[in-house]
Amino acid sequence: MGGYGRAVRAVDLAVLADALAGEADALAARIERTRGLLRLAEIEREAATDLSAETVERLRALGCLRGADERALRCAIETWTAQLDALDELQAWVEARLAVIAA
Repeated sequence: MGGYGRAVRAVDLAVLADALAGEADALAARIERTRGLLRLAEIEREAATDLSAETVERLRALGCLRGADERALRCAIETWTAQLDALDELQAWVEARLAVIAA
């Protein structure tokens, strides 16, 4: 590949690397938000077992105890973590290609 082609390829790879980094950051933030929801769901579940049924019913009516689907939250975290790993692998591949072009 000629000098111009290498420069264009380097720019294209750098643009891709930036896009992948942004996607990875967004996905990592989604994972952390969902982990927070999972922690809250666990606290709410614990509170619901310790409080009276009447109180729990009132709190649910207020929206203070939501009863989130913890299994679905864990599944989402697992899926997104695998996707983040795939993004990291592609990011490493792109960076390796950039290093070859820069050498």
